Amino acid sequence: MVYENLCKEALAALMEHGYGWILDDIKTNTEGNVLFDPNFYPVGYRLAHSTTHKSVIVADGKTVVKIRNKIFECIDEAIQEYGLKIMESFNDWEFISDKEWMVLKRNGNWLTCFSTISEIPVRSTLRA
Repeated sequence: MVYENLCKEALAALMEHGYGWILDDIKTNTEGNVLFDPNFYPVGYRLAHSTTHKSVIVADGKTVVKIRNKIFECIDEAIQEYGLKIMESFNDWEFISDKEWMVLKRNGNWLTCFSTISEIPVRSTLRA
Protein backbone atom coordinates (compact mmCIF):
# COMPACT_ATOMS: atom_id res chain seq x y z
CA MET A 1 0.00 0.00 0.00
CA VAL A 2 1.28 3.48 -0.87
CA TYR A 3 0.98 5.98 2.00
CA GLU A 4 2.32 9.16 0.38
CA ASN A 5 -1.09 10.85 0.04
CA LEU A 6 -2.72 9.79 3.29
CA CYS A 7 -5.04 12.25 5.06
CA LYS A 8 -5.03 12.64 8.86
CA GLU A 9 -8.31 10.75 9.31
CA ALA A 10 -7.09 7.79 7.24
CA LEU A 11 -3.84 7.60 9.20
CA ALA A 12 -5.73 7.74 12.50
CA ALA A 13 -7.97 4.86 11.40
CA LEU A 14 -5.01 2.85 10.09
CA MET A 15 -3.03 3.33 13.29
CA GLU A 16 -5.93 2.42 15.59
CA HIS A 17 -7.53 -0.45 13.71
CA GLY A 18 -4.46 -1.82 11.96
CA TYR A 19 -1.75 -1.31 14.56
CA GLY A 20 -3.39 -0.63 17.96
CA TRP A 21 -2.24 2.99 18.37
CA ILE A 22 -4.27 6.16 19.02
CA LEU A 23 -2.97 9.09 16.95
CA ASP A 24 -2.42 12.18 19.12
CA ASP A 25 -1.70 14.71 16.38
CA ILE A 26 0.21 15.04 13.13
CA LYS A 27 1.09 17.86 10.77
CA THR A 28 -0.28 18.03 7.24
CA ASN A 29 0.96 19.69 4.07
CA THR A 30 -0.98 22.23 2.00
CA GLU A 31 -2.89 19.41 0.26
CA GLY A 32 -3.99 17.91 3.59
CA ASN A 33 -1.67 14.91 3.40
CA VAL A 34 0.13 13.85 6.57
CA LEU A 35 3.78 14.73 7.14
CA PHE A 36 4.80 11.45 8.76
CA ASP A 37 8.57 11.87 8.53
CA PRO A 38 9.83 12.39 12.12
CA ASN A 39 12.24 15.07 10.87
CA PHE A 40 9.25 17.45 10.71
CA TYR A 41 8.82 17.26 14.51
CA PRO A 42 10.80 18.37 17.57
CA VAL A 43 12.48 15.80 19.81
CA GLY A 44 9.94 14.41 22.26
CA TYR A 45 6.90 15.16 20.08
CA ARG A 46 4.25 12.55 20.93
CA LEU A 47 2.72 11.10 17.79
CA ALA A 48 0.55 8.40 19.37
CA HIS A 49 -0.14 6.27 22.41
CA SER A 50 -1.16 2.66 22.78
CA THR A 51 -4.81 1.81 23.27
CA THR A 52 -3.79 0.45 26.68
CA HIS A 53 -1.84 3.64 27.56
CA LYS A 54 1.24 1.51 28.37
CA SER A 55 3.46 2.93 25.62
CA VAL A 56 3.92 5.99 23.41
CA ILE A 57 5.48 6.91 20.07
CA VAL A 58 7.74 9.98 20.19
CA ALA A 59 10.20 11.71 17.83
CA ASP A 60 13.86 11.33 18.76
CA GLY A 61 17.25 11.93 17.20
CA LYS A 62 18.82 14.80 15.29
CA THR A 63 17.94 16.18 11.89
CA VAL A 64 20.72 17.35 9.62
CA VAL A 65 19.58 17.96 6.06
CA LYS A 66 21.20 19.52 3.02
CA ILE A 67 18.76 21.58 0.94
CA ARG A 68 19.98 23.61 -2.03
CA ASN A 69 23.60 23.13 -0.88
CA LYS A 70 22.87 24.55 2.58
CA ILE A 71 22.87 22.56 5.83
CA PHE A 72 19.85 22.83 8.17
CA GLU A 73 19.33 21.23 11.58
CA CYS A 74 15.61 21.97 11.51
CA ILE A 75 13.23 21.71 8.56
CA ASP A 76 11.31 24.73 9.87
CA GLU A 77 14.47 26.83 9.27
CA ALA A 78 14.48 25.78 5.61
CA ILE A 79 10.78 26.61 5.31
CA GLN A 80 11.39 30.04 6.88
CA GLU A 81 14.24 30.70 4.46
CA TYR A 82 12.67 29.35 1.25
CA GLY A 83 8.92 29.32 2.00
CA LEU A 84 6.53 26.38 1.80
CA LYS A 85 7.40 25.81 -1.88
CA ILE A 86 10.61 24.17 -0.66
CA MET A 87 8.46 21.16 0.27
CA GLU A 88 8.01 20.44 -3.44
CA SER A 89 11.70 19.49 -3.64
CA PHE A 90 11.56 17.11 -0.64
CA ASN A 91 12.74 14.14 -2.72
CA ASP A 92 15.90 16.09 -3.58
CA TRP A 93 16.85 16.78 0.05
CA GLU A 94 19.93 14.98 1.36
CA PHE A 95 19.43 13.76 4.91
CA ILE A 96 22.77 13.47 6.67
CA SER A 97 21.23 12.56 10.02
CA ASP A 98 17.63 11.47 10.58
CA LYS A 99 15.20 11.44 13.45
CA GLU A 100 13.16 8.32 14.10
CA TRP A 101 9.90 7.51 15.79
CA MET A 102 10.70 5.71 19.05
CA VAL A 103 8.29 3.47 20.89
CA LEU A 104 8.75 3.82 24.64
CA LYS A 105 7.14 2.09 27.59
CA ARG A 106 5.28 4.33 30.02
CA ASN A 107 8.40 4.21 32.27
CA GLY A 108 10.57 5.51 29.40
CA ASN A 109 12.23 2.21 28.46
CA TRP A 110 12.88 1.76 24.72
CA LEU A 111 10.88 -0.88 22.84
CA THR A 112 11.65 -0.24 19.15
CA CYS A 113 11.95 2.50 16.53
CA PHE A 114 10.82 3.15 12.96
CA SER A 115 10.73 5.92 10.36
CA THR A 116 7.95 5.18 7.89
CA ILE A 117 4.27 4.34 8.00
CA SER A 118 4.93 0.88 6.58
CA GLU A 119 7.23 0.16 9.57
CA ILE A 120 4.71 1.05 12.33
CA PRO A 121 4.86 -1.84 14.81
CA VAL A 122 1.67 -3.65 15.76
CA ARG A 123 1.21 -2.70 19.40
CA SER A 124 0.16 -6.18 20.50
CA THR A 125 3.50 -7.61 19.30
CA LEU A 126 5.47 -5.37 21.70
CA ARG A 127 6.08 -6.19 25.34
CA ALA A 128 4.84 -2.96 26.87
